[in-house]
Amino acid sequence: LPYGEGITFWPVVEAIRSAGGADAITSAIRGGKDDQAAAAALRGLLEPTPTPDGSDEIFWAVRRFLEALAAERPLVVCFEDIHWGEPTFLDLLEYLAGFIRDAPVLLLCLARPELAEKRPSWLAGSVLQLEPLSESEAETLLDGLGELDPDTRGRIGEAAEGNPLFVEQLAALALEGGGSTLPPTIQALLAERLDRLEPGERAVIERAAIVGREFSRGAVADLAPAELRPEVGAHLLALTRKGLTRPDEAEHGRDDGFRFRHILIRDAAYEAMPKALRAELHERFADRLERGDRRSEEEIAGYHLEQAHRLKAELGVDDELVGIRAGDRLAATGRRALGRGDARAAINLLTRAAALLPDTHPSRLELLPELGSALMKAGEFARADGVLAEAVEQAGASGNERVRLRALVEREFIRSFTRPEAGSEGLVRVADEAIAGLEPLGDDVGLAKAWWLL
Repeated sequence: LPYGEGITFWPVVEAIRSAGGADAITSAIRGGKDDQAAAAALRGLLEPTPTPDGSDEIFWAVRRFLEALAAERPLVVCFEDIHWGEPTFLDLLEYLAGFIRDAPVLLLCLARPELAEKRPSWLAGSVLQLEPLSESEAETLLDGLGELDPDTRGRIGEAAEGNPLFVEQLAALALEGGGSTLPPTIQALLAERLDRLEPGERAVIERAAIVGREFSRGAVADLAPAELRPEVGAHLLALTRKGLTRPDEAEHGRDDGFRFRHILIRDAAYEAMPKALRAELHERFADRLERGDRRSEEEIAGYHLEQAHRLKAELGVDDELVGIRAGDRLAATGRRALGRGDARAAINLLTRAAALLPDTHPSRLELLPELGSALMKAGEFARADGVLAEAVEQAGASGNERVRLRALVEREFIRSFTRPEAGSEGLVRVADEAIAGLEPLGDDVGLAKAWWLL
């Protein structure tokens, strides 16, 4: 799940790690003060700091890194499924395509047609449209998939209609002894293939589906029942032989990496699991991530806890503790997004955090002014005003003067845009009240905003 929701630069993090991570940054960027700033910004992506650099600084740092790598030899940078990317990530791709001019870098991006709805102007650039396989191309693909009689090959070609995934999976089903009646859709086909797996293989592929399209043998083994763990490696190889998974680059050197051959296979395995099991495995995988030493995976842990909470709620179970854990992690990630100027990602993450945290929880009250600030930066003034009004009311009721004053200051910023006819008298009054109230509390950030308002 490299894109998720609100985790803007995670695809970049994965790309940097595939190039060698922090060691690659150090060896590639060895210049003066500007290069040192670029290296620091990239390391901040790998291990986020409390106050990350702004998005513009990150854009420049990524560009500098790619140009440095390309100075050694020509470089191909591939991002898959960019239709799922956050707006700021798409801005980064556009920036790289526009500003990398003299370095031998090929930026290759794969997407579904719906990307055109987000960035219609990109269609005027270097776009290759992948059409369905022709009849002869489908025949060539079938030639490499095993011995099939002419009648079966004909029925597969007719049913697949040029979809290579459908060709592969129909051929695999036929070779397993099925296929007398071809499933009408790719979803039905994948469901039938999963039903034919051995119990151990089925358990392994389901746990891999929790991790995501890419997964490691160790992660799957951690989620597997104790009696199945010694056999996880053998089952993964069996799934690879059956065309459901394939080897992939391992994230950690001492582990084996795999990935689903197609995201639809992952989705089919995931949806086939009972919700109670999915909730349990999401929570266990979040626990595994939190035992690691990389803070950059905090947003991924928050996502898995959020899924566990949602699934339990759909089953009528209100697990408040899981909701609080998920909310706290998403809120921390949202604050980092706000710190680097990525307002859209911050809105996404902080909104989800607020929905997970109980109404009376202190963490929820703390994040409301920040959510209001992010909404204001994105131009959503009406929604921001409502969030900040809620923060003022709840902070007043709970006696949290610091949050109340911060929310008042943020609300006055909005009203300076939406109600200019009111003049400056109200702004000055709120700023003076906030300065007088926040100075004894030692709230330097709140004071800075109050002075800025004044």
